[in-house]
Amino acid sequence: MSQKSSRRRRLPRVALAFATLAVSAGSFTVPANAYVKLGHLQNWASGGCLTSTADGLVVSTASCQNVDAQLWTVTGPVGMENGSEVFNIKNKANGRYLWIGRLHPCNAHQCYEPAVKTVVGTGEEETRVTARGPGWYDVTLLHHYYPNGVVPFPSHNICLDSVGIGSAYAWGPPMGNSGQYDCNYGTYQTWRLIP
Repeated sequence: MSQKSSRRRRLPRVALAFATLAVSAGSFTVPANAYVKLGHLQNWASGGCLTSTADGLVVSTASCQNVDAQLWTVTGPVGMENGSEVFNIKNKANGRYLWIGRLHPCNAHQCYEPAVKTVVGTGEEETRVTARGPGWYDVTLLHHYYPNGVVPFPSHNICLDSVGIGSAYAWGPPMGNSGQYDCNYGTYQTWRLIP
């Protein structure tokens, strides 16, 4: 597969042919214009599917199988962030939400390494993932944040990435990076939601 263009657009609501449902998810309410879609999250480059273990570890497997650990419920949009729609992505097997971010917030001296896992989800921030792309067949999943609470710049994106089978991790700025930082939006950072 050739390297894809780095140009991205936000997910258009009209282009997504999913049912419109009013749903409630845990301690927060999802807007009435939200939709719910169940499927596998497959990596464009490796062909592997995102899988979550019972304890919340997230990996990418060699093939997509019809097992609950590889099935994800996408609910949203539940909001907007920097021109892209935000979603809740929940694993069917363990009932935990996909989380991309830093294990601890940045402070004046350092930022902790990026991480990806699934969490129980006790509040909105813990269960929100930004989806950037033209649709669910071609999307980068990320967390956008401002180190030290600085708005609007410098800003950082931490992206769900994979280097091959068995690997899924958060790709983001190195520790202590204070400049603007973004994903590379290549095929290893691109996912598709398939049945």
